[in-house]
Amino acid sequence: MTFNTNPRDFSCEGDPDIADKHTWKTFTPKVALEYHLNDDALVYASWTRGSRSGGFNYRVSDGELGLDRPSFFDDEMVDAYEIGIKSDWLDNRLRINAAAYYNDFTDLQRSIFLTQTDDEGNVTGLTQQFNNVDAAATWGFELEVVGVLAEDAFTGGDNLTAEFSLGLINSKYKVDFIDFNGDGGNDIDLPFEQQPRHTIFAALTYFQPVGNGGALTYRVSYAHTPAFYSGGENLWDINRHLERGLLDASLRYEAEGGEWYVTVYGKNLTNEHYYQTRTPFSPAFGLAQPAKGATWGAEIGFDF
Repeated sequence: MTFNTNPRDFSCEGDPDIADKHTWKTFTPKVALEYHLNDDALVYASWTRGSRSGGFNYRVSDGELGLDRPSFFDDEMVDAYEIGIKSDWLDNRLRINAAAYYNDFTDLQRSIFLTQTDDEGNVTGLTQQFNNVDAAATWGFELEVVGVLAEDAFTGGDNLTAEFSLGLINSKYKVDFIDFNGDGGNDIDLPFEQQPRHTIFAALTYFQPVGNGGALTYRVSYAHTPAFYSGGENLWDINRHLERGLLDASLRYEAEGGEWYVTVYGKNLTNEHYYQTRTPFSPAFGLAQPAKGATWGAEIGFDF
């Protein structure tokens, strides 16, 4: 197959243009129940059905051109179940929110890399497409805790606050066999893309009134993300995002009445090196956007 190199007249021999259309109609209800245990706590449960439209890939492999409907993928459906609690304790000095969830997918849309090889098995080309996996599921747990640790003895204001959040997630394909890259092997154990197994966040914030009616706010936070994969169903190491822990800190002065403020901050203070996005085009080549290293700055704002 040869392609016309003029981008304003893109065509290929044999006129394999696709003339097709499809309409998806979905009903996406939500049912939720909540029960107040008391004035400071409630429990809830919900079920939600969601959908994502199907479509046509803009890249078609040679082998698909003879099919009746090349490069077509169907709509994705999910039934999402969640139970949880939202609560305040110790005269509103401690907040605990927790939730557990289960998402049941039908025709889950996945990004797939199909590789072309030469007679010696070397990868010579690659086609990225979307396709459907008949059934899959994700489930997990989320916890959020916010607590006031100390009060100012003179003003009675809340001074030192701690935050902590934890997210856990698991996933699996509910089928016996998947071949994402067309090599004949079973890829059933490959991890889901863009899905770290857990996330952790913690922060301390100290609020200090000053004599002229203004206030100082000191804040330090840490966010941890383990290694995970992105794009193309994780076929190669080029898709792997490394583990990272981000440490941020800031100091903010706000004038009385909030008329103006100034903030000095530092982000990624430990100078973690990682990529925000990674897009592979072959086992050895791809594009990536690196994140900023250690960054310091200042911000001034006014409220007119």
